[in-house]
Amino acid sequence: YFQQELGILRASIVGNNEDLQDAIDDVEPETVFPFTYDIGSPGQETEHGLLKADLALFLGEHIFNLQYAIQRNIRREYDVRRGDLNERPVIDLELLSHTIDTEWIQPTKGRWNGSSGIQLFTQNSTNDPESNPANFVPDYDVLNIGAFTVQSLEFNKTILEFGARLDFQSLSVADTIRDTFIYSNEIDFANPTFTLGIRKNVSDELTWFSNIGTAWRPPNVAELYSFGLHQSRLQFGFWRYDFNPEITTPVDSVFDQSLRTVPVEQGIKLVAGVEVKKKRLTAEFIGYANRINNYIFLRPYGVTTNIRGPDFPFFIFDQTDALFLGTDWDIRYAHTPTVLSEIKISYVYAQSVERNQPLLEIPPLNIDYTFGHEIGNWYYGVNVSYTAEQWNAPLVIEPLEIGEENVAADRNTDIFDFMEVPNSYFLLGTEVGYNRKHWNVEIKVNNLLNTSYRINTDRLRYFANAPGRNISFSLQYSF
Repeated sequence: YFQQELGILRASIVGNNEDLQDAIDDVEPETVFPFTYDIGSPGQETEHGLLKADLALFLGEHIFNLQYAIQRNIRREYDVRRGDLNERPVIDLELLSHTIDTEWIQPTKGRWNGSSGIQLFTQNSTNDPESNPANFVPDYDVLNIGAFTVQSLEFNKTILEFGARLDFQSLSVADTIRDTFIYSNEIDFANPTFTLGIRKNVSDELTWFSNIGTAWRPPNVAELYSFGLHQSRLQFGFWRYDFNPEITTPVDSVFDQSLRTVPVEQGIKLVAGVEVKKKRLTAEFIGYANRINNYIFLRPYGVTTNIRGPDFPFFIFDQTDALFLGTDWDIRYAHTPTVLSEIKISYVYAQSVERNQPLLEIPPLNIDYTFGHEIGNWYYGVNVSYTAEQWNAPLVIEPLEIGEENVAADRNTDIFDFMEVPNSYFLLGTEVGYNRKHWNVEIKVNNLLNTSYRINTDRLRYFANAPGRNISFSLQYSF
């Protein structure tokens, strides 16, 4: 069981595009309250309850695994409203999920081994009928069925692996607001995927591997039907907005696959890398290329308007054919049996090949170094992290430009952002711990120097810096 109550940054609730522009331009948020442990609006409450059971059956050399899980999630989100409405959630969802996983692990026959299985997943989501005059997402039922097999062949220090999977998903939605029927829809998706890999031990110290595989992902309910405010932004799914020629987001109408086709994401990914294992040095170097057709992403579009004028910045879901190129390095060196250094480097390049434009919210180059030392029962560590500025950044159209209709780009097709990508930054962290028998005590400090920075993948970066210095204490007992 997990329960959590979180506040949502108050400065992210803006009244018009001028306020949003001020939030982007100001170093300090306009709304700053005195420190308190009380959480008011805006905020969110979440509860997760999970019950899981596993069963393994051994029949000779055959192994059969069965896992069942049931999970109940409750999510309530509160906006800044007047009077008693402030206590009523604008999003009030209850989600019930069931998962059944079965797997057959085959007996090893000579050089062959493998496993096969079936997975079943169901999910039901309902809105509290009194929560809001417009549901953020409709009530829905999801049924996923998948069957897979993975087979491998080993010879001469080389392993060949082949995998295949077939998935079917059925999605049924119905939107009812205060006993008033709005719409309903049923959608089915099905797709096969395959993978082929090779792994070769060149020597006791060097291994190289490569894998090519296909993947798919159908659009989810939020991507199709989201409508309105969620956390710090207004967003609209594929079937909740239209261009005619100006964008509209009517409350009482919705598209479907017959009126506006939203194809599934389909990708093909090539991965290659090497592993090095020496007495003191272990390292892994990986490179990958991933082409995703019909890639689904959320992008800024404009500012909503009503009889009072500009009201709120909003985002829409869109699709494009995308290319992701990246690399991940992980190098660990043992100076002595008790002194260790580790450096991690990751970078991803992402581009819409269809529009020849950079994609949004892509993590930039990151270099992370950790030094750790054990002294008896004590240990301490120091971490230094560098995050570069994202140099492959999208076009910027500021909110005031949209409000003044001073925009040279085509907002219906061009990928843009409301602000420039954040600057590069360094972060310093440290930890000290003590182990004795069954006990472990640890104190950890993140952002030790209280550096001011913003994260390119953080949706609150329009309004405020990322969290400053954070000190955590943990006490663990193992039995």
